[in-house]
Amino acid sequence: MKVPAGLRSRCEIRTGDPLLLAASRSADLLLIYPMPLVEQLLAETHQRFFPEGLA
Repeated sequence: MKVPAGLRSRCEIRTGDPLLLAASRSADLLLIYPMPLVEQLLAETHQRFFPEGLA
């Protein structure tokens, strides 16, 4: 999928950066998440639910 250059620039996405795409047909919505943001959000969520870790 090609993301327009202007949008990539505003979102600080470089050509070739890995992305996560999530779509909702009912909301007519496409979300594009850069992987560093996905990693950050997952780490924060994991820490919130498992503050002592899983061990």
